[in-house]
Amino acid sequence: MPEGSFARVPPRRVLKEVYEIFGKRCAMPDCPYPNTMPDQTPILEIVHIVPMAQGGTHELSNLLILCPNHHLIIDRNREQYTVDKLRNIRKIHLEQVASGNFPSTVPDQSANFSKKVTKLEDCLQLWAHGRRNSSEEYWQRTFAERPELLMSATQGRAFSLSSKCYVGGKAIDNRGGGVLDFLAQHSTDAVLVEIKTPITRLMGGQYRDGVYSPSHELSGAVVQALNYRNSLQSDLYSLRSHTPSLTVCSPSIFILIGDAERESLSGAEVRSFQLFRTALKDVVIQTYDELFAGIEALTVFMEPR
Repeated sequence: MPEGSFARVPPRRVLKEVYEIFGKRCAMPDCPYPNTMPDQTPILEIVHIVPMAQGGTHELSNLLILCPNHHLIIDRNREQYTVDKLRNIRKIHLEQVASGNFPSTVPDQSANFSKKVTKLEDCLQLWAHGRRNSSEEYWQRTFAERPELLMSATQGRAFSLSSKCYVGGKAIDNRGGGVLDFLAQHSTDAVLVEIKTPITRLMGGQYRDGVYSPSHELSGAVVQALNYRNSLQSDLYSLRSHTPSLTVCSPSIFILIGDAERESLSGAEVRSFQLFRTALKDVVIQTYDELFAGIEALTVFMEPR
């Protein structure tokens, strides 16, 4: 794998060890843990203190586990959350776990784990077989049938999912506006979800030495989603009159696109991609390999000890 390219999650033995030593809890101080799936399974994500694109490794000393909210906060504020600060957060959390200031494990649900793990493993099989599928319709149908795969779009919050939504029309399910792939509504707001395919390219050509532009498809997806959000907000009064259940305050955007691991991005391309997506306000860009790597990590977390 080229230096700086996206890497899959750490080996399973490392994942199991890091979940245990962190007490299966978000490491951020005062985190209102836990964020959970509807069945109360905790949602946790692996974070590299020194990013892989900057020479980080899968060594245990370089790993944190965080809830999706704090993972996103750190990714978007790396200048504030320096390597030294993250190492200190790690140190303090491990001391808390060792001292027993909070429970070191989540409630035992081992009787139900096998069914849950099997369901997640089915999703991984789907990814293994569909990784090269170029049909947007196929992936839209997949996520409509398995909405739990889009939990990262709402940062772990419970949500209801509507597909093929018409924004800017007479009603949220009526023709006359742009066709949004999904609208995820949680308790306080909505997320506009745009689905591309795993084979959609992430990066375009080199703009200057060491600087790469996003692909035409990626930049176009961002602008398209922003346009949908503008239409939604502009016609919100009309939409709500026909769809009273619609909850919109300051909607964010989630774009699922590409397969960074398969695209084998260079270190410079990874840096350019990261700079682009972290600079976008209220827009989260996630790649398919990142999404399914998270599912793979979750299967390890859910295995009985």
